[in-house]
Amino acid sequence: YDINTLPRERVAQERQRALNGECRLFLFNHRLASGEIRDVEVHLTPIESGGKTLLFSIVTAVTARRQAELELAQHRDHLERLVVERTSELAQANARLIVQMRAIADLYDNAPCGYHSLSPDGTITAVNETELALLGYARDEYLGHKITEFMPPESVETFRKNYAEFARSGRVRDVELDLICKDGSVIPFLASGDLVRDAEGKFVATRSTIVDNR
Repeated sequence: YDINTLPRERVAQERQRALNGECRLFLFNHRLASGEIRDVEVHLTPIESGGKTLLFSIVTAVTARRQAELELAQHRDHLERLVVERTSELAQANARLIVQMRAIADLYDNAPCGYHSLSPDGTITAVNETELALLGYARDEYLGHKITEFMPPESVETFRKNYAEFARSGRVRDVELDLICKDGSVIPFLASGDLVRDAEGKFVATRSTIVDNR
């Protein structure tokens, strides 16, 4: 009772529970002869000897372990705070990115000229609202089709002649082409484009604009 810092009632309670047959494991602070306080772990086990119930005690110094556990808990708390902070920062960054993406999408869709992208074989893979409005097509009526499907024969020939040079040089400007609208009318355009290549230099797509040339 004198050399530990637990209340006397707690020590007596643990002792009695062990005497009643329970194996007890608990922690308390042990006061050394020098007055220094150490963390200890006590394991009480009841044993029978000569018709009496005795307590076999194993006392282990755990100050270093407890300190390591405390440091680990502090480190874990620090990491959890960092995760919360980084999560908040990421959410804010994502929100800003969404705003920027919407602004870019709005700029692309509502530009004063038509924008479209083509695959290497001339299939339309992307288009803005301006171009669709100019020609009168719904998006699903335009995407996935060859651009030449919307040209009269003479423009198809012009496109094919310029497309070969375009694939070689990577750039073409102000080529005169006619496009057929959904209502059958034909609009003259000035078409310009830039080639998109992958990291290995392979031709993967085009980015093109068309300007009403009436």
